[in-house]
Amino acid sequence: MKEDLRIVKTKKALKNALLDLLKIETFEKINVSKICEYAKVNRVTFYSHYQDKYDLFQSYIEEIKNDILKTAYSTVSKIDSSIENLSHFFSQIFLNMIDVISKEREIIIHFGKQENSMLMYMINTSAYKSLKEVFSQLKNHFRLKYDEEYIISFIVGGANYMIHNWMLKDKMLEIEHLKKQINSFLNDLNKSELLFENMR
Repeated sequence: MKEDLRIVKTKKALKNALLDLLKIETFEKINVSKICEYAKVNRVTFYSHYQDKYDLFQSYIEEIKNDILKTAYSTVSKIDSSIENLSHFFSQIFLNMIDVISKEREIIIHFGKQENSMLMYMINTSAYKSLKEVFSQLKNHFRLKYDEEYIISFIVGGANYMIHNWMLKDKMLEIEHLKKQINSFLNDLNKSELLFENMR
């Protein structure tokens, strides 16, 4: 069942208001009143959709996460014990992530600032939970060579630093070049069976 168009527009206005405010203020200094004033939405309407500003930001994270995972998830059911398919699966996640982040770069670059550390914590927590769900499906086809928590932490932490470093450079690498680098790295990593091995 589709959401009412008026609700969709209201939620979009609130999300855009928060993102615009984050370009000029820290998350800590932004409150619901400022968001509502900027979005021209009353507080009663805000609280009918979200519990607080954290809930609003979480909905934005979920939106980005779904954009990143939508193509990759469609391949989960096709994964068998082939390392090649596993490489394709993880490459798809990272390549989608780069596309989304490149599109949202103007706002995402503000998340890494020290004063907005809560935002990065929320993003990393969401990424960790998503990968945990993915790994639960991969276990049917692959044996993890190390503790699941360490592998997921390695992936989330590495991706976080790589993207943060990429966005902060004065001259960002060409996006297609970055994609090729990541794709090659993941293929080599999976072929080496450093983290996973086939179920035999």
